[in-house]
Amino acid sequence: MGDFFLPTKKSLDIPRVPLPVEGIQVNFCKNMDCGHFGSPASPLEQKRGRGKKSDDGYIIGTKKGQRVRIKCKRCNQYSTLKSNQGIFEELSRLSNYLDPIEELLCCTDENCSNSGKSVHLGKKYYQKFGKTETGAPRYRCKACGKTFSANTKPTSRQRVAHKNKTIFKLLMNKEPFSRICEVAEITMPTVYRKINFIHAQCMAFVAERERKLLDGVIPLPKLYLASDRQEYIVNWTNTFDKRNVILKSIGTADMGSGYVFGMHVNYDPDIDPQFIRDQVEENGDEEIDMPYREFSRIWLDADHAAASRSRAKRNDEPIGLGELNIDIALRYQEALQRDEIEASDDPEPHIRLPYSGMQIHEEYTMYGHFFFLKKILSRAEKIRFFLDQDSGIRAACLSAFSEDVMSGRCDAFYVRINKDLTIHQKQRLVAKYKRDMDEQMHIYPYLTAKSIRLLRIMEEMSRLKTIGKWEDRWLEYPFPDMSEPEKAVCYLTNRNDLEEQQLANLYHMASLHAIDSYFNQIRARLNPLDRPKRSKSNQNRIWSGYQPYDPAQVQKLLDIFRVYYNYHLKSKEDKKTPAMRLGLARGPITVDEIVNFRSSP
Repeated sequence: MGDFFLPTKKSLDIPRVPLPVEGIQVNFCKNMDCGHFGSPASPLEQKRGRGKKSDDGYIIGTKKGQRVRIKCKRCNQYSTLKSNQGIFEELSRLSNYLDPIEELLCCTDENCSNSGKSVHLGKKYYQKFGKTETGAPRYRCKACGKTFSANTKPTSRQRVAHKNKTIFKLLMNKEPFSRICEVAEITMPTVYRKINFIHAQCMAFVAERERKLLDGVIPLPKLYLASDRQEYIVNWTNTFDKRNVILKSIGTADMGSGYVFGMHVNYDPDIDPQFIRDQVEENGDEEIDMPYREFSRIWLDADHAAASRSRAKRNDEPIGLGELNIDIALRYQEALQRDEIEASDDPEPHIRLPYSGMQIHEEYTMYGHFFFLKKILSRAEKIRFFLDQDSGIRAACLSAFSEDVMSGRCDAFYVRINKDLTIHQKQRLVAKYKRDMDEQMHIYPYLTAKSIRLLRIMEEMSRLKTIGKWEDRWLEYPFPDMSEPEKAVCYLTNRNDLEEQQLANLYHMASLHAIDSYFNQIRARLNPLDRPKRSKSNQNRIWSGYQPYDPAQVQKLLDIFRVYYNYHLKSKEDKKTPAMRLGLARGPITVDEIVNFRSSP
């Protein structure tokens, strides 16, 4: 066991590693070069020593003050144990909008014997009784004689339904809530009610479209996906506690169509904090190691306070020194310094938990995100991921798609970009690249520009640089542009089954531009989610009148904008929306169509 200690468990009947839940088991070696990759540790205690043959090749233990780790004896790499139940709960939260909702249409008289009996039961209980003025079918109950109708118009009971379109457009064009009140001549409570309504309509609309991906109605070709993270700040509401809430999100966009498949925040508004506190006090969850807990995915008060104290003592190395290879190395070093190698959401002292709802451990949201992608993209021909360099993203992606990686259906690459360059530095790099390309085109006039770039990448493939504890091999990408002026790429899932030119083409494609461009659109179009400025004079605390006060608004605004971006916004180049390019829409969807959407029966 070395410097590992056995984890503390609530009782002896708790398995050695968490049991699989609904086919989810992520507790295995994440090293692609190791024969244990994708092979889970056994939940049974292992007999070790001379003559014992039940060793599964893993050591389960913990260091003082750290979370329970799973260490592979074959390659000596380790990760932290995860609760499969917690990942399943997070996957369910992120994908529940895809579940079809059946509206029960029945007699509205609660005292009637037909109350709760659907009209689909037929003539024994109901008879058709014409239609309403709006065209909705009317029925008469045979038990009590009362008539009722289906509500086919979502806005039928709204007093200012004609302002829905205006409010929607203002929200998506960086208008502060106070200006929306002024322009639309409504009150602030009405703004929040309209956001709830627009959000519900957007989720109903996109669910009907994206269920076609689940059902295979829309065929998916090879997908090249970019994944990255973004954070949002929520204002404090108590002058005696001026700490901010920091929410982390992860998003994935298709590089071909630009379609954003998911944008998920580590916050669950439907959890009652007081209920969780009562349950934790009753079952002693805080005293149990995290992967064995009932509420493993949720930030508990004591854990947050302890993590904040630990972060305050830690001397983090600065990230982003302008030298890309140094930046990459420091990213690995930063991950090794964490108590939880896959988690980058350890709170700083000026950060608190939300007052309502509950914050989720970021790594569980990342795992949920990639299992969500596995679910919705199950019928895609092949998937290639281009991931921001982050140990949590890597582990989540390789865990969710382990079987696809081993079968060759899925590949993953790290992409690291130097974002600290000034605009003049970027311009000089791009200008030099253009001069070099002009020279090469003159020397080799019979080759296309892409062919020259691929030949140059194959040259770079012969001198990959090994960086970090895990000896990842990085390629310096030699073709700068203004959005990604300095870039390095690492092939994470090398099975040695690709020809040199195939691999060179994938290195050539590697980019985070699709998701980073979407992130920029969020900042530019959603006023509450713009990046505020920190103040050194205020101990890094941030307050802006435009930021949200309710953390639940963050996910709602992101959901609304994802629908608006995917289905309504057209590209200036081809006049198409991302949904049109993917095959989920024949033309741009108007805001009216979204706010008045009603699910098909």
